[in-house]
Amino acid sequence: MKLVTFTRGGISRIGAMINDHEVVDLHLAFKAKLEAEGKLRAKQIAHAFIPNDMIGFLQGGEESKANAIIGSQDDISFYPISEQLDYEAEFAFVIGKTARHVKQAKALDYIAGYTIANDVTYRDIQRRTPQWLQGKTVEDSTPMGPFLLTTDELVDPSGLTMVLTVNGVERQRANTANLIFTVPYLVEFLSKLVTLNPGDVILTGTPSGVGVAMKPPVFLKDGDVIRIEIDQLGGLENRVKRLPEMES
Repeated sequence: MKLVTFTRGGISRIGAMINDHEVVDLHLAFKAKLEAEGKLRAKQIAHAFIPNDMIGFLQGGEESKANAIIGSQDDISFYPISEQLDYEAEFAFVIGKTARHVKQAKALDYIAGYTIANDVTYRDIQRRTPQWLQGKTVEDSTPMGPFLLTTDELVDPSGLTMVLTVNGVERQRANTANLIFTVPYLVEFLSKLVTLNPGDVILTGTPSGVGVAMKPPVFLKDGDVIRIEIDQLGGLENRVKRLPEMES
C-alpha cells in the first residue's frame, strides 16, 4: 500500500494511492465500512483508528509532527543564514511499532514502510561546531515522499537504485544494496540505544556526489530543482526558494 497525506478544502487526511492517479480517503472509507456493518459511533471509531496525520495513524493516536519535514513539490526554504545549501539523497524507513533491543533477524517486523528523503544541509552551519545536527534541522529543510510504501509491497529493502538530479543533471547514483549500514542493522543498533516509536523516521545515509565534495564545491541556489528517484518509491521533487533577509 502507498500511503500519502493530502489536503482538500483546507483539511488534511491520510490516504492510499491506487494506480498512481487516485487517492482513497482512508478515514472516510473506514467510516463507511463501519456504517455498512451497522457499528454504533462509527465516526468516533474511525477517528480513533485513522486520525488525520500520518504519524498519528502509525502511533494509533494524535501526535504532532517535526516542522523540518516538508512534502514532495513543496519548496525548500533557503534562509539567509548561509550560502552553502546542499542536498543528500537518502533511502528512509519509518518505524511501525515500539522497538527496543530488537535483533536484526526480527528488525523488518518493526518497520511500517519506506520512503525517499532529501537530507538538505546547510554546510557552513553544519561545521560551525562539532555537532552536525544543527545544519540539518532548519525549518522546511527535509523533504520526504511522495508516499510511504508499506512493507507488504516492499519485503526486501536492498537492491533499489537511487538517483538524484539537480535541474535534470545527475549528481548522485547508488543502490541500497551498498548501504554502509543495512536497515536491519540500524534497527538493532538504534533500538539498543533508545526506544524507537511508531512514526520515527530513520535516514540511512547518502551516497557520493554531494555538492560540498565537488571540486570546486557547488551549492544549491534559488530556483534549483532537486529530484530523487528510488525504485518502487517514485520521485521526490522540490524547488529551492531563497528567502529575503528579515528586518529587525
